[in-house]
Amino acid sequence: MAKHPGDLLSSLLTLPSPAADDQVLLMDILDQRLSLPKRQIADQVVCIAKLAFSCLNPNLESWRQKLESHGTCRVGAALLRSLYTSREAEALMKWKESLDINPSHSLLPFWRLNSTSAFANSSRSPCKWVGIVCNKFGSIIEIDLPRSNLKGTLRNFNFSSFPNLLKFNISNNSLYGSIPSHISNLCKLIYLDMGSNHLSGNLPSAIRLLTSLRYLAVPKNYLNGAIPPEIGVLESLEELHAYNNNFSGSIPLSIVNLTNSTKLDLSSNYLTGSIPPEIGHLQSLTLLSVANNYLIGSTPMSIGEPKPLVNLFLDRNHLSGNIPSQICHLTNLRFLAVSDNYLNGFIPPEIGMLVSLEVLYAYKNKFSGSIPLSIGNLSNLIDLNLSENKIIGSIPYEIGMLKSVVNLCLFDNHLSGTIPMSIGNLSNLIDLCLAENKIFGSIPHEIGKLKSLVYLSLFENHLTGSVPVSIGQLKSLARLSLYSNNLSGSIFIGSIPSQLNNLTNLDFFQIGHNFLSGYLPENICLGGRLRWLGANGNCFTGSIPKRLRNCSSLMIVLLDDNQLVGNISEVLGLYPNLYIMGLSKNKFFGKLPGNWGEYPKLNVVNLSNNKIIGGLPHELGKATQLHQVDLSSNLLVGKIPKELGQLKSLFILKLSNNSLSSTVPEEIGMLADLQMLNLASNKLSGPIPGHLEQCSKLIHLDLSYNIFSGNIPFQIEICTSLKILI
Repeated sequence: MAKHPGDLLSSLLTLPSPAADDQVLLMDILDQRLSLPKRQIADQVVCIAKLAFSCLNPNLESWRQKLESHGTCRVGAALLRSLYTSREAEALMKWKESLDINPSHSLLPFWRLNSTSAFANSSRSPCKWVGIVCNKFGSIIEIDLPRSNLKGTLRNFNFSSFPNLLKFNISNNSLYGSIPSHISNLCKLIYLDMGSNHLSGNLPSAIRLLTSLRYLAVPKNYLNGAIPPEIGVLESLEELHAYNNNFSGSIPLSIVNLTNSTKLDLSSNYLTGSIPPEIGHLQSLTLLSVANNYLIGSTPMSIGEPKPLVNLFLDRNHLSGNIPSQICHLTNLRFLAVSDNYLNGFIPPEIGMLVSLEVLYAYKNKFSGSIPLSIGNLSNLIDLNLSENKIIGSIPYEIGMLKSVVNLCLFDNHLSGTIPMSIGNLSNLIDLCLAENKIFGSIPHEIGKLKSLVYLSLFENHLTGSVPVSIGQLKSLARLSLYSNNLSGSIFIGSIPSQLNNLTNLDFFQIGHNFLSGYLPENICLGGRLRWLGANGNCFTGSIPKRLRNCSSLMIVLLDDNQLVGNISEVLGLYPNLYIMGLSKNKFFGKLPGNWGEYPKLNVVNLSNNKIIGGLPHELGKATQLHQVDLSSNLLVGKIPKELGQLKSLFILKLSNNSLSSTVPEEIGMLADLQMLNLASNKLSGPIPGHLEQCSKLIHLDLSYNIFSGNIPFQIEICTSLKILI
């Protein structure tokens, strides 16, 4: 008799391989009273028995590989391969059916099961499906479905059906819900990317079981809770990307166990506490980002320990204290961002050791002291921003050694001294911002060498002298901001050089609040791009350049407080994008134009203190976006048009110091947002208008120096917040 089936099963499951002694197996399987079959038949009998019992083996893949290597049993191995393929395919189909798939966009409609068996070398195998990669045995090792328009959850994804999966990429889809803890069944997983979805809930602590994981990315989701301390178990992990989520709590100390990590990005979360000092001991890091969190405390000195760190982002936190000089030992560093914190003290003089540095962001802190002279050693620097600090002293001459710099921003500090002539060496410079300092002296002629310059901001300093002719050589210049250099003394004395007519690409032209004279540049809008024209508070004469009449790109015009002349109905063009029109305190004359309906975006009009005559055009009521109207101190006559009641957004109306007559139209009471109404010094008559009580937000009402009759209406008098001048 042959062996008992139970004993036979035990012996087969413990055999080292299907290549064990077939003769012994054959004797165990067959009735011993029968003679042994011939060799070919014997091999087939043994193979069938092995195939049957291998299906009961929990390590199906191992047995299938052993059968594959056994020549007689290759057909059996193929059958096992089919069994594997079928199980994985069915798991994928079950998940597919649970998704909210848009058939016209998603790739998954190409996933189909057939009723017949699906061998790995068949076109019906899931190994041929989009996004699926199999090993040579037909088992799925990669599921790669980024940007596949998938919408749904992972609730019905049977992770245990994929014991050989190495890569799982479902990034940039619309998957939502939580990450199932049974994702830990992917015991061979090396690469996991679930970024840019709508996943929520915690990062499961069971992720610690993915001990082969080298790449873990869950950025741009809605994951919350603490980063599980179990993350430190993943000692093979090389990259961890968890930015742009809602993680809270502190950075787990166990993260320092990730000694193979090259990239660690926890930015843009709600992390609190301090940066673990031990994090600096991760000697393989090339990227460390904890930016845009709520971290406090000082920057660990250990971050400066020798390592190949290339990118260090500590910005947008609540860090305090000094920048440790040890950071300057990171000679491979290219990007250093410590901006928007509460860091203080000096910028370390050793900063010049960072010879590979390309970007240095240290703005919005409390740094004091001067700019280190060693900064001139940073020959690879492209972007330098030290703005919004308390840095003192002068701009060092060595700044001119930064031949690669493109953006140089030092605004809102306490810098003094002059602009160094070496600034002209920065031939690649696009943005130069030295505004809001205490810089004095003249603008150096060498600034005209910056042929790539697009933005020049020198406003709110103590600059003196004239505008250098060489600025006219900056033909790429889009923004020129020189305003408010009158903090002490007379500045920018003289006229604007005619060479400024060469600046035909200007977008912003801001030269207000100086002592400039002469004429405005004729070609200031020749390129058709000018949006902001600000020359207010100067001594300009002549008329507004005729070419400005066709400058439809204009959004803001500020020419107040000059000596400009011209007929107001002729100097203005059609400006469909205009928001603010400021022409007050000039010598404009003539009647107001009637084309106000052609200024659909106009918010503010100030034509006060001119010599404008005639009546108020009723078309003014068509500029329905107006918030402020000031036509005071002119020579206007006639009635206040009732159409002004159509200006529902109006909150300031000043018509004082004119010769307006008749009564105040009732429609003015329809201006519910009106806060200030000044009609003083006119020839208005009749009773004091009681309908103004409807202007519930009115806080200043001046009706003085008119010829109104009667008393103040009771409804107005009881408005305690209203200041009334009669």
